[in-house]
Amino acid sequence: MSASAESPIGLLQQANLPTFPAVVFKLQQLVDQGADFTQFADLINTDVSLKTRIIKCANSVYYSTGSESADISTAIRKIGVQRLSDIVYTAKLCEAFPYTHQINMATFWEQSLYTAIVARQLVTELNTRAVAEENPVFALLARLVGRSSALPPSYAYTVGLLSNIGFLVKLLLSPLTTDEVLRYSRQKTKQRYKAQEELGTSPDSEVSSAILLMWGFSEKFYRPIHYQLDPRGAGPHRRMALILNAALSIRDYFVERTMSEEIGAYYFAGLAAKLGITFAECGQLSDSALGEVKALSTFINYRN
Repeated sequence: MSASAESPIGLLQQANLPTFPAVVFKLQQLVDQGADFTQFADLINTDVSLKTRIIKCANSVYYSTGSESADISTAIRKIGVQRLSDIVYTAKLCEAFPYTHQINMATFWEQSLYTAIVARQLVTELNTRAVAEENPVFALLARLVGRSSALPPSYAYTVGLLSNIGFLVKLLLSPLTTDEVLRYSRQKTKQRYKAQEELGTSPDSEVSSAILLMWGFSEKFYRPIHYQLDPRGAGPHRRMALILNAALSIRDYFVERTMSEEIGAYYFAGLAAKLGITFAECGQLSDSALGEVKALSTFINYRN
């Protein structure tokens, strides 16, 4: 990626952007190291607000197992490290960005959360189906995208959650231009990236990937996001880019309604050929994700 003054990185370097929450990087290090529950509890105990949210979440109807969690260690054991990571990423990322009245921040973060959950669900489903490599569709997919091992669901969640932060940053840095894109998108009933193409503005995906690069994320995170609209350019991370593209398209069709039935029929037929996920299954994933978004939104502060 170029760092010229006109490039996304060049523009971002001139802006006063929020830093990525340190607790999230520390949490990811513990996940990578295969740390035990005590180490996760010690980290969460350093953030009183986060600790309260995790315990409240573990005791919610969504995660309830009949017994109440009185401490953070018990809460983490109940929800699991993967869900802990998901909740911490989401909560701290929301806190990192200032509130703006130009958009409904709750809607923005719920859309990002929905994308993250669907991406995670897709990976989980594909990993389950591909275990025995019995389905020729998955064997072909493995050869096409160079799969050497299953993608971690938490990785897919993180990529999905971070995939659209470029839009939020553009809104903060260039509110008038972003407002024009939003109006054009609504008036023409077009997906936002299409409106950006027609208006000649940089796509959100480029800005999102540039932010991740500046924050110190590795290529496996920012490259699928950069190529979310054209997964073929993502190289060794093509599979994750394809899954992110699918998650975004499921959101556009089933939730945002910005994808026409004609285009949707064509897209989901292709998705079934590539991933083996049917249109009906995509609808079920969407419904499940909406339920989880509703449950998790109780514990996330969208307005700072």
